[in-house]
Amino acid sequence: MRRALLGMFVVTLGSAWLAGAAAAATGPAVVGATSNGAPLTGPSLSGVTSVAVSSVAVSGHYYAFAASYWAGELDVIDITNPASPTVVASTPSATTMIGATNVTIAGNYAFVTAKNLNASTSSNDNGDGNSLTVVNITTPTVPVVVGTVQSGADLFGAYAVAVSGNYAYVASQGILNGQPISPDTSFGSFTVISLGTPPYTGNPTILQTVQNSQTGPQANWLYHATGVSISGNY
Repeated sequence: MRRALLGMFVVTLGSAWLAGAAAAATGPAVVGATSNGAPLTGPSLSGVTSVAVSSVAVSGHYYAFAASYWAGELDVIDITNPASPTVVASTPSATTMIGATNVTIAGNYAFVTAKNLNASTSSNDNGDGNSLTVVNITTPTVPVVVGTVQSGADLFGAYAVAVSGNYAYVASQGILNGQPISPDTSFGSFTVISLGTPPYTGNPTILQTVQNSQTGPQANWLYHATGVSISGNY
């Protein structure tokens, strides 16, 4: 199994938060780190060398989950001892998760978005990424991929995900400056995805997408969308 974790750091945010601390809060300080032992850069995108870990989410006091961009996997890090975080498990590498950009935890599941990778100087889609993947983390040391949805039309450059109830909401960035403009043509979008009900035994289903070009008088309001949060019905 490829280990694609470049580095994860555990930070303490001020001694005044600790019970009995008398001193005023100090600046954040790195108290622990884990790494694959060597820089893992992969190819470059638009002249910028990309690294492996693109996002991390924490569940409880014991585990962190890192989206691994180039390996296309979700890495699990034991953070029981913040001074010595340890990689304890990974999902198998999958083309649908290559280009992983974000991970969100909801209940016993991790939701991973992955963006596109260029196939050539004239094609912006090599078949990887453009997806949302659902991972069962009920047993964190045995993460299991339970479903994936992939679409160059609706999830082109999928970048961020929020989960509410039985639905996932994905913001996709679409074409970047200097990127080929075919075969996928989105310049940003917002997609609603049905997850079904736990244990999510089937693949997620895309229900509706609003493209940047469909925002009417609010032209370009979804241009290069990279984040999404849910509050109530909005």
